[in-house]
Amino acid sequence: MKRNNTQRKKKRLGDKCLRLWTEILLNRANNRCEICGQEANQVHHYIKKSQSNILKYDLDNGIPLCVKHHFLIHYGQEAELNAEIVKNRGFKWHNKLIIKKKIITKNSITWYQENIERLEEER
Repeated sequence: MKRNNTQRKKKRLGDKCLRLWTEILLNRANNRCEICGQEANQVHHYIKKSQSNILKYDLDNGIPLCVKHHFLIHYGQEAELNAEIVKNRGFKWHNKLIIKKKIITKNSITWYQENIERLEEER
C-alpha cells in the first residue's frame, strides 16, 4: 500500500515537473518551433528521458517544436533534425548535455520536489 502511494505521488510530482518544464520552454521560445519558426506547442527532450534522469527536467535539454517536426524527430528524420538543432545551438551546448547525461540520480520524492522548486524559480 505504501509503495503504491509513493508511486502515485512521484507520478503526480513528475507530471507537475513536466508541465512547468514545457511551459517555461514554450514561453522562452515565444511558442515558436526551433526548426521552422512555426507555432510550437510541444517540447522535445533532446536527450531522451529514458537515457538520463538528470536531464529529464533540465531546461537545456528541451527543444520547442511544432507538431510536424516533433513527429518527424520521433518517426523518421531524427538524425537530420538533431544535426540541425546542434548546428543552431552549437557543439558546446551538445557536449555539455552529453557530460551531464552521465550523472546518475534517483527519482525520489525529494528529487521531484527540488525540480519543481527550481522550475518555479525559472518561471
